[in-house]
Amino acid sequence: MKKLINFIFFILSLIFFIYLLWYRFIRVRLPRDIPFDLTIFGLIILIIICISFLFSIYHSIIKQTKTNIIIITIQKYIFIPIQFLITFLIERKNIEPYITKYVLIVSEFIIKIQVVYMYILTELIPRVIIVNSLLIDIFYFHCIKFFYITLLLGLIIFFNKILLNIFRHILNKNIDGVDKKAEIYCHNIINYEQLGVMTMLHAKDFVNEQTRRILNNLEIIDYFPSYRIEFARNLRNEGKMLVNQVIDTDKFNLKIRRILNMAIHLNKILFLYEQEKNKYKYIEILILLTYLICWIYILIVSIHTLPIEDIEGMITSIMSYIQSISISNIEEPFSGIPMKGILDLPVWYTWRHAVVDIIIYSLPLMIGGSLWIWKKHIDYTSEYG
Repeated sequence: MKKLINFIFFILSLIFFIYLLWYRFIRVRLPRDIPFDLTIFGLIILIIICISFLFSIYHSIIKQTKTNIIIITIQKYIFIPIQFLITFLIERKNIEPYITKYVLIVSEFIIKIQVVYMYILTELIPRVIIVNSLLIDIFYFHCIKFFYITLLLGLIIFFNKILLNIFRHILNKNIDGVDKKAEIYCHNIINYEQLGVMTMLHAKDFVNEQTRRILNNLEIIDYFPSYRIEFARNLRNEGKMLVNQVIDTDKFNLKIRRILNMAIHLNKILFLYEQEKNKYKYIEILILLTYLICWIYILIVSIHTLPIEDIEGMITSIMSYIQSISISNIEEPFSGIPMKGILDLPVWYTWRHAVVDIIIYSLPLMIGGSLWIWKKHIDYTSEYG
């Protein structure tokens, strides 16, 4: 109990530290008045923000999100830090029993208050408040003030995501643990391909099917777990069980049923949560679209503040670096003329000509890359459905 209290104090201290860091050091340095005084770095940040919201809208609209390899890969790398944090917390032996115990309590509380209220209170309402504050700041006050204050509500969304990922982690861990230890035989499921043979399900299939039956008020699966021979052999090889010792099937049965019941409980919450997200999907798309409109507006009204000298300086630096490459000792392969000065630019060549050249020469590469990505996407969806 003492370790759990210390862990809770650590989380509260972390929240307070984030609050102090945001209000004392970050928020005071962020731009407020619209239009922004743009620099090259600020322009790049605004473009990245707009592209991110465009990508999020595309992700939310398309039907086949599960079969889009590009989106799945990007999501995987975005959530790696969160998965690392969850694994670090849950897999520690001195914390794992408390995490499992209190996750069960929290999950029972969520079922009691209904998952729809959890989604509305911890994700939908904070998002609506944040986006409305940005909308009012930009189009009414013409400066960003309340948005920076309400942005801390994002911590509620963040901790909600962590909680859901903890549920998924424990669910997958329980399923993998059951598959390594037991075989699940079901009495009231008929396999028409093998009549007369009792149906055996893997833990994941069993949990999904049992969850579906519970949610639809159907007959639940009558089953019994039987330990795997490989599991007993591994215990003997590791010295955790004597050679002539027999596994207590009653205790084993009770333990596996407990693990499966917890997995079904968590799977039900995750399924209902995704169901609620799909129900309010178009509200989330509207929120993302509002964000995109706001940031595009800021980009458009602020673009004139970007000093031309910055663009010229950046392009001049790039061209100077290219010209500084020493190729005086290299001869042109056909004529034998030294290549010194081949990269010298004419006097009339300005940064505007450089921009046009970059666009013209990079256009085939962009088109080819886009076609290659689209082909990979089509191949993946046709292979995996």
